[in-house]
Amino acid sequence: METNAFQQYLIDVIGSGFLALSVALGERTGLLKTMCNLTRAATIQEIAQEAGLKERYVAEWLGAMVAGKIVEVDSQSTFYSLPNQYKSVFESTMINMSLALVMCARQQENLQTCFELDGPCGYSTRDYPDYYPWLNKTRASMVNNILDQDIIPQLEDIQDRLESGVLVADIGCGTGNLTCGLARRFPKSTFVGIDYSPEAVKLAVDTSADNVVNNVSFELCDAEKLPEVWKERFDIIFVHDVIHDVCFPDKILSEIHRTLKDGGIFSLVEVDACASHFESKNNLLAAMAYTFSMHTCLPNSMATLAPTDRRSCWGKKEVTDALNKAGFFILRDVPTMNEPNRHFIMKK
Repeated sequence: METNAFQQYLIDVIGSGFLALSVALGERTGLLKTMCNLTRAATIQEIAQEAGLKERYVAEWLGAMVAGKIVEVDSQSTFYSLPNQYKSVFESTMINMSLALVMCARQQENLQTCFELDGPCGYSTRDYPDYYPWLNKTRASMVNNILDQDIIPQLEDIQDRLESGVLVADIGCGTGNLTCGLARRFPKSTFVGIDYSPEAVKLAVDTSADNVVNNVSFELCDAEKLPEVWKERFDIIFVHDVIHDVCFPDKILSEIHRTLKDGGIFSLVEVDACASHFESKNNLLAAMAYTFSMHTCLPNSMATLAPTDRRSCWGKKEVTDALNKAGFFILRDVPTMNEPNRHFIMKK
């Protein structure tokens, strides 16, 4: 790329970052929802009144949205509207990634110290005051699609077990959205959600109460050292988007193997990426994944002074090698539809 072309490219990258902050602000303030609900083009005053916000700040936000080709305005800069074909996009989970950008930006100073030779090895996601609320919002908005399109269809040969009633663990359950979603779909089975974060477990309990799910419970527990009495306890174990975040993945996989019954099923969803930097060239989604990993996954996995070469972009080969080492027999693995992930189905 020539110098001038690269300069313009960098301007576009940085400009998109600033625009993403305005998108996040629109989500947080409810302005995006207001624009989606408009049935006709409206003035700044009308939009501000409908959103219950200050007109002057709404005007500035609309300026960013118009310049960023998100909101349309007439030639007199009087009437503003969101194209109808855009509205469904703002109902997708991608909008939540703009909120993740804000969350990551808050950690820049902490992350900088981790780079320094005499700085800390990392920090825990438990130190993020807004991490679990963000995770809860993201998972809640996509749980049905994840389960109905990515998880359950790959379990078709064992659905009869879930329907007849088995004991199931969701390790690293976070805020419990997927756990509760599975429990609703398979009421004869019993589900146990496990997480190391008190805040996550509290939110998970609230989620189960809000959804009136009675066949699920949640336990505060370190997945690297599950209770000894849990040996060969579970018929099925789910782990969704967790292993790349932990300090010692081999320990957790070993514990999963120990607590799973002989013939039991292990469902693992992990990031579907390529560990090779070269093969990730010119891939904006990979750049986003690396950036998110750098701010969350990597420092979290190194928070206990455990140097690691893993990141959210570890590849299929690395995941497969770790699963084989733990003693699992991989039945199949397929890419998911709703997230840039891969679903591994295994048997003990």
